[in-house]
Amino acid sequence: MLCAINAGGQTNKEAAFKRAALKIITLYNKKDTKAINQYIHKSTGVFILGSLGATSVFQLQDSLCLSAACTNTEQERYVYQKMMREQKYKKLPSAISNSEKPVFECETIYRQGLFRMLKTAPVISSTIETSIRVNKNVPGESLEEQELQKLKTQLRLAKDLEKKMRVVVFTTKEKTFWGGTFIFGMNYIDGKWCLTLLDFLSNDCSV
Repeated sequence: MLCAINAGGQTNKEAAFKRAALKIITLYNKKDTKAINQYIHKSTGVFILGSLGATSVFQLQDSLCLSAACTNTEQERYVYQKMMREQKYKKLPSAISNSEKPVFECETIYRQGLFRMLKTAPVISSTIETSIRVNKNVPGESLEEQELQKLKTQLRLAKDLEKKMRVVVFTTKEKTFWGGTFIFGMNYIDGKWCLTLLDFLSNDCSV
């Protein structure tokens, strides 16, 4: 695991962040599974948010699969797995800028480019909290204690990451089957910028 190494200092840290953000979206677009997994820290993994029908779902994985060669039956239940294989763009950004205002809503693109969002919602923890609450209240669907404790552990990790996570949004009006929005999150861990979130939920207005 390499992530994006920082040589030290706030200026270098910010420069490393910009390089890492651009590199991650490039590797994602190339479907380079091996290279993008170098940006995932082994102690945190990467949260993936998506939907299953009208239900918000999440997975915490220690690696990504961007090709058909490494998928499995369990992962294939989720629409985002197919999206990760097929979502590609002809033109990628060459720079990243900050944005305090939303740059998209559902399928409507307000601004095109690559943006670090300065105002974000705790989308990972809220998804996990909903999962715990729903399962507790559905007859016959109560969580086993072991599974409940696993969710609570993941919830603590999510909240810790969200405190300092930088959410990056790529928007384009390029016409693709999977839409013109790609959202990911990054954290500075052990002196390196790492990929900690892929969010296919926030732009899904069907959920």
